[in-house]
Formats: sequence, C-alpha cells, structure tokens
Amino acid sequence: TAGDTSSYIVRVKAVVMTRDDSSGGWLAQDGCLSRVGVCRLLPTELLGRNTFLIHGERLKDKQVILECFLKKDLVYTKATPTFHHWKVDNKKCGLTFQSPADARAFDRGVRKALEDLTEGSRSHPETDSTNECGVLSIMCVNPEPGSAYGSEP
Repeated sequence: TAGDTSSYIVRVKAVVMTRDDSSGGWLAQDGCLSRVGVCRLLPTELLGRNTFLIHGERLKDKQVILECFLKKDLVYTKATPTFHHWKVDNKKCGLTFQSPADARAFDRGVRKALEDLTEGSRSHPETDSTNECGVLSIMCVNPEPGSAYGSEP
C-alpha cells in the first residue's frame, strides 16, 4: 500500500466523489467513508526525485479507490467549505469532507506537495520546463469496483 513506502503530509476522512457529466452532478464513488491523504512516495531509481500521490482507501475494507499522482497543470477547486474537486484531462475527482477543518487541512497538504514539486523541478533541469509557473497536475486512476487494482497480492 502507499503507506508502506511513503510519508503522509495529511490524512483525513472523506467520501470520494466522481463527476457524472450526463447529469451534471457529483456522485459518491461507493457511498462509503474513506481515508484520503496526500503522501510523499520515496524517490526511486526511475524517477530520481520525490513523487506525491493523493491516496484513498475505504475504511471498511482498505480497498484502494483513489490514486492521483501529482504532476503539472493541476486544476484544484474549493467549491464549498466541505467539497473540493480537481481535474486532469477529461477526468474529474472530488472529495466531500466531514468538516471544513478537514478540508482546509487537505488543501494545505496539496499546496505543500505542489510547492515541493515545483521547487524540486527547478533543481532537476531534465524535468519539463513548463513547470516554471508553479501550476501542477495529477493523473487520476479510479479502479472499477471489484477490480484487482490496489488489492493485496
């Protein structure tokens, strides 16, 4: 799991939401409360630098239901005090928090990760130079219910 090889900047309880463009609304991915965090993955030989991940797992069974790797061009929106969402390409992900305090803590964690990534990219000239504006993006991976993705071997 992400917790085995990482350190969390922040962890909160929230409901993972997905965008339903056909209705124009947001739907709870599974209707269950999840533990969601922003974590720093340990540098690997492949990446050679820190990587940050938004990681969510259902509380009831530890099933991973949300993994978003932070990269450039993140569009992060604080829609309400307890609902934040973000977009990458055509994929939209969101979280409904239990309290405004949890939402603020999560927002601070995302911003901290983005700052660290921006500073790290300046010290690695081989990375994408379009990162100069300090805006980052994520790639969302939402496994289908019942899939083996994210489950223990």
